[in-house]
Amino acid sequence: MANRTNIAVKVLFLTWAIFIPYYLLVLSWGLNHSLPRYPWPAVIGLSYFAGGISVVVFVAKRMFRRALLEESISFESRTSALDGIALNAVYVSSPDHLQLVQCLPWYAKWLGVLPPGFPKVRKALFAHPAVYFASGSLSLTRETLTIHAMTFSSDPSGLYSFLAPEFRLTIAPSDMISVQKFDMRQSEATAIPLPFLRIKTSRGVLKDFLVCSGCMDLAAMRREMENLWFALGRWSNRSIDAGNREPETIRNG
Repeated sequence: MANRTNIAVKVLFLTWAIFIPYYLLVLSWGLNHSLPRYPWPAVIGLSYFAGGISVVVFVAKRMFRRALLEESISFESRTSALDGIALNAVYVSSPDHLQLVQCLPWYAKWLGVLPPGFPKVRKALFAHPAVYFASGSLSLTRETLTIHAMTFSSDPSGLYSFLAPEFRLTIAPSDMISVQKFDMRQSEATAIPLPFLRIKTSRGVLKDFLVCSGCMDLAAMRREMENLWFALGRWSNRSIDAGNREPETIRNG
């Protein structure tokens, strides 16, 4: 409710900012006895009002839609934290893997001349290094966080090649050390950074890894990762009641 009140106040100030100059102009015309001849005052006034109202309505709709979307994401996040989360497609990477991708020479990235066995994705005639080494599904229940690999193709000539086909990771709440948002641009320059989450654990085959939704729509991907970030924070904090150390939940950017 407070957010909507702030938006209403901003819209009111915008309305004043748009229409006050017109009234000041009309006032100056009246004081200087320089009003345009009829029907120009009516034409100018109606045109100005139509344009000003259009701008106010457009801006107000965008602001209120954004507020409703944020409220929806917040509600979905809290619901998911209690009911669990299941993502049918996720990408799994790590800071070390992104560092390897960054260190590849330019011809490896653009022409697909990659080291043997390096994860890659084929686009048109060329193969490019994949910023993840496994893909699969993710499920979060009250007891465990599970990631199970499910490669799209094991054929080296297929769309995806050399992704880990048997990768499987199971984590309990007490194993969590921290979960934070990760900006992949600090390790690999890209125009569209994937909204990775960085998860650190005290046990498992991979104690520091990245996970991202495999949704094709970028907005839906970010929404799913926001839900997962909040749910993991709530889920890992369950270990506090059991007398374990408190995990860190950090929001970056």
